[in-house]
Formats: sequence, structure tokens, C-alpha cells
Amino acid sequence: MVANSKTVAEIEALAARSEELYQAGKLAEAEAACRKLAGLLPDHAMVHYNLARILKDRGKVEAAAQSLRRTLTLAPALAEGWLNLGTLLGEAGQWAEAGEAFGKGLAARPGFWPLMSGLARVKVALGQWREAEAILRQALAQAPQAPQVLLNLANVLLDHGNLAEAVELYDRALAAAPQMAEALLGAGNAARKAGDLGRALDFYEKAVRSRPEDLAMRARLAEARFAVCDWRGIESLMPEVIEPCLKSGKGEIGPLMAVTFPVALGAEILGRFARQKAEQVAGKVTALKPAGLDRKGGRIRVGYLSADLRRHPVAYLVADLFERHDRDRFEIFAYSYGPDDGSPMRRRLEQGVDHFVDLRDFTHAEAAARIRADNISILVDLTLYTQFS
Repeated sequence: MVANSKTVAEIEALAARSEELYQAGKLAEAEAACRKLAGLLPDHAMVHYNLARILKDRGKVEAAAQSLRRTLTLAPALAEGWLNLGTLLGEAGQWAEAGEAFGKGLAARPGFWPLMSGLARVKVALGQWREAEAILRQALAQAPQAPQVLLNLANVLLDHGNLAEAVELYDRALAAAPQMAEALLGAGNAARKAGDLGRALDFYEKAVRSRPEDLAMRARLAEARFAVCDWRGIESLMPEVIEPCLKSGKGEIGPLMAVTFPVALGAEILGRFARQKAEQVAGKVTALKPAGLDRKGGRIRVGYLSADLRRHPVAYLVADLFERHDRDRFEIFAYSYGPDDGSPMRRRLEQGVDHFVDLRDFTHAEAAARIRADNISILVDLTLYTQFS
């Protein structure tokens, strides 16, 4: 179509109006204007890109993803489009698709650190933390002062045992972005793990001031205060933390945190928190297809799944249990996905079961497939919502 002067004027007016409405927060009107613009310019990549931005902010995730896919069909070299699509899919828990989007973006623009950081988040979600660390170190070489890369690498290292480097990276992230709530939270978690509870509380308080509407951060601050008998905020705990978290249903308070609060919550509320957390976790996984167990008339196979099969209180509690199973009736598997500390307790646990399987280098899907392939009849989770879960 050859645009006449009237059409050009209409297009320019619609584009300006759509952006004006978007900036004013009038998203429904902005969407209508942008859709009309897309009708006039169906093959203009940036029109679909801007429509996706509006749709995302309206909570229309699938429609936003469709607009981004249309954008990238028209402009496959647009790295920012792949970044936004991957981020959108990741937020929806579609990790495989998110990883594919980030990968295509990196093929179009190698070394683009935001895409590398996004791909690393996918690797973490899939349980591939070593790959995530390697990608983030490459990203950090490209952008040594980028707060998000520093934060993401610090989080990986904190979760997997390199506390000293994690602390250094949190400090660097906060030097670049002092009000970054996620970095303040991570720095607080690192300080707490190091045993510096006073410093941890300081970081948590700053995180809440930076993002006061974040219920998860408010809950973490309250839990940390009460853990050291700092009773500030106990009067407002129910109306400002517990009740809003129950209403949101997003799992900001896990069942283990809930039982530490110095208020009588009761079984009904504790049960709701447990269910919310379970639903949050379940929403991030893809279920395997049902498969029947094949026991072939042999022993009942029992598996114990834990991150703490090492010098850890859990290990001291279960070592004798493992050894005392009736081996004529039961075949015992231990699945470890935590560190191997090389301790005598680790060796005892390895020797105390029929099969000891180290899952640290498995993705979540690979670990699930391995356990199913072992024909486990009963799987016992010994870690629950604690470290490495």
C-alpha cells in the first residue's frame, strides 16, 4: 500500500497518541491505539514491539509473547526483542522456551550481556548452576560494572558455597546501584550466612525501605528481627505482613518461616502458607508423564532425596535409619544434590545404602528421570524448603 499524506498523518498521530497514553498509564487506551496502528502498519516490527510492551504491562502475557514473536519474524536480528521474549517466558515458567529465545538472541548479537544474564537465569531454574556460573562470568567480563550481572553471579555463588566471593560481588553491585533491593536482600542473606546478624538486619531494613511494597522482603526482615529477639514491628506483624501475604497467595512466607513467627497462627493459617508455597514451586516445574512402577516381584525400593548427606544434622539423624532397613524387604537408594564434603559421615552414608547417587550435575528434569528409571516406590524428601531445595 502506498501511504498518502492523510494516512501518514494518521500514523504519526496514532504513534504519538499511543506513546502518550502508555506514559500516562492509560494502558487500555494505549493498547487500542497501538492495535489500530498495527492494522495500518502490519509489517512494521517496532509497532508490534511496542504493542508487546503494553500487553505485558496489562498482564496479557500470552498476547505479549505473540506480539514479540511477530516482531522477531519481521526483525530477527533485534536482540532486545529476544531479550524481552525470553524474560517474559521465564517469568511464566516456560524455561525451555525462554532458553531458546535467549540463545537465538545471542546468535544475533554475540556477547550481549543482558541476554547472557537471562540465559544464566534459565540455567539456574533448570538446576544447571555450574553452567549458569560460567555464563555469568563471561557476562561479567563483558560488563564488569553491571549490577544485574554482579547480583546474579553473587546469588549463584551464595547458594553453592562460595560465600567470600558472593559478599564481594554484592558489595560491587551495591556500589553501582545502592538502592537495588534485590542486591540489598542478597547482601543480607550473605551476612546472615556469615553469622553477622546485625549487618544482615541493616541490609534487610534498607531493602524494605527501597521497596516497601515487596511483601517477601518485609517478611524476611520480620523473621530476621525476631530471630535475634528484636521485637520491633511485632504489633504490626499480623496486619502488615501475615494477612497481606495470605491474601496475595504468592508464597512470600514459606511454612518454615511461618512457624518461627512469635504469634499463634493456628493450623489453618499454617496450612494455607504451606499450600501457597507448594503451589508456587509446582508452577515452576513440568510434570513427567505418569509411568507405572515395575517391581518385578523384588524388594520395595525406597529413595531418600537430600542436600544434606554430609557433615550435617540431617545426616546424623538418618545414618542409623539407612543402615537398619530390612534389606530382605527393602532396597535403599540415597539421592544427594548437596555438596560432597569428603567427611567420614559422607562415607558412612555412601556405605549404608544399596545405591548412592550424586545428582549435583543433573538438571531437575534429568534427576527426576533418573529416579523414575530406578523404579522407586517411595521417595522421601529430607530437605523440604531449606538450603538447596
